[in-house]
Amino acid sequence: MDKSARIYVADNDGLVGREIFAELKRARYEYLLGEQDGPRITDAAEVDEYFARNLPDYVFLIGGKTGGIAANQRYPAD
Repeated sequence: MDKSARIYVADNDGLVGREIFAELKRARYEYLLGEQDGPRITDAAEVDEYFARNLPDYVFLIGGKTGGIAANQRYPAD
């Protein structure tokens, strides 16, 4: 990826998204989106407006079931 590309990381406050965002910062990508002003990804109109305004070149969409250590112990295969 070009270091000046617009990169949007959805869910960058979750465990994996936060690390992807941090790694992109460490790698000195210049235009990272979504750290503070990202749309609610469950609201299609909000996402459309955000993408139209920011025009990301790359999108990282991270999602998964979470619940902490207790949930992982209770449901190890889920």
